[in-house]
Amino acid sequence: MGRVWPLGAVAKSLNTSPYGNIVALDESPVAEGLLYAGTDDGLIQVTEDGGANWRRIDKFPGIPDITYVNDIIASHHDRNTVYAAFNNHKRGDFKPYILKSADLGRTWTSVASDLPVRGSVYSLAEDCGHKDLLFAGTEFGLFVTMDGGRHWRKLGSGLPPATVRDLAIQKRENDLVVATFGRGIYILDDYSALRNLKPEVLAGDGHLFPVKDAWMFAPTTSQPGGQGGSCFATPSPPVTAIFTYHLKEAPKSLRARRLEAEAELIKAGKPVSYPTYERLKAEEREEPAVLIFTIADEDGQVVRVLQEPALQGLNRAAWDLKYPALDVPQAQPARAARGRSSTFVSPGVYTVSMALSVDSKVRQLAGPVPFKVQALTSVSLPAADRAELAAFQKKVRKLGNSVNGTSNAVADLLALAGNYRTALESVTVPHQDLLDSIKALETRLEDLQVLLTGDRRLFLWRLSEETRPAIAVQIDGIISGQSRSTSAPTQAQRDAYAIAEEEFKPVYEELK
Repeated sequence: MGRVWPLGAVAKSLNTSPYGNIVALDESPVAEGLLYAGTDDGLIQVTEDGGANWRRIDKFPGIPDITYVNDIIASHHDRNTVYAAFNNHKRGDFKPYILKSADLGRTWTSVASDLPVRGSVYSLAEDCGHKDLLFAGTEFGLFVTMDGGRHWRKLGSGLPPATVRDLAIQKRENDLVVATFGRGIYILDDYSALRNLKPEVLAGDGHLFPVKDAWMFAPTTSQPGGQGGSCFATPSPPVTAIFTYHLKEAPKSLRARRLEAEAELIKAGKPVSYPTYERLKAEEREEPAVLIFTIADEDGQVVRVLQEPALQGLNRAAWDLKYPALDVPQAQPARAARGRSSTFVSPGVYTVSMALSVDSKVRQLAGPVPFKVQALTSVSLPAADRAELAAFQKKVRKLGNSVNGTSNAVADLLALAGNYRTALESVTVPHQDLLDSIKALETRLEDLQVLLTGDRRLFLWRLSEETRPAIAVQIDGIISGQSRSTSAPTQAQRDAYAIAEEEFKPVYEELK
């Protein structure tokens, strides 16, 4: 504190260590015997012969003397390159200090550049595939540079502004593990897209990055339990193909643009005009902007179309490697699954393209980008013939679409018949023959509805009568079982399909 204290000062000799501690240590991954040691009193020691001889460095440009060496990393790409993070917050200095040496620590330059001036640096990590891609953990979150430290960007989506004390990279999966102070561990899955985030990519309207191979399997649905607070499990990444993309600018809605213009007028002290009726009507009718991801197989056939909000910057979308769900009959709204999935696609090569839809006008942005879908082989009951499995699932989906379309048509006709019945209440001439015809039609339609989707009266009246499974129930049972499995169809599923197909034919003819 700027002076020498007397013997009687409180805790004068109790909390001060007489030793210099090694607090940062790293071994070069490309040169045997090259090690760096950083200490808590501002020194870096270098050995090039496995510790037989050490070279001491005690002066660093722009770094106050005896500043804590918080982290030090030897480069994966160059024997002579090393990075060091210094932290001086214990003396009220919260500046970020990151130095780089290209000559084994003999000379140093700062690469902290445009990091926030208040945000001490605690940890560093260097990408194994790109020499200029570095990560820095600071007092207020995680930062990344893609140009060797000339410019830094904050990685803040889903990560709290907590102190990042340690960083580690899982090389095989390109995952960044982030250890925070008091807020747990976070993992950025597959950050490899950052290697390709070049100026020309950022300048374009939209870009799709290379897609990692997607592994297809049916995850377990069991949850750990019975261990109380001693058992912790975090959710696993979903079984998906991940599409990482960059959108230069998210389109603004008519309402957002109007509010921005009004805010500028208010700020300038100018009057704000009321929007016209036509303007407000246009705002109400405007479709929200969305990104459309189209997945196609090797033959160019579209297997799935996904929609995501049009978010600016670097983001991700995910496909669960499945076909879309069947449309659910209107008679069973509780089981509605529109927009959800059914069964897995076949392993193979697929492509993804990205388009932007603004007020229903679609513009292609990127793609097609190829990627592989691979089946995990370490399963208990693998399908011996994946092509046969895919063919079975395809005909189940085709029959299911027909069944659901027919069910919807029956429901529409019943509603129409009800409308005619209501209209006849205003007719004053004799019309009993029309009422009788409507009643007969409703009875025939209700009988078809029972065959297709089941008898709802048994549920409403809480009757425990045994009934034959409805056609849609047979199909939904197959879809449900196959959606959680990569095994061959069971004999029960094959029998259910044969029964549903046979029972549906007369129902369809009767409806026509």
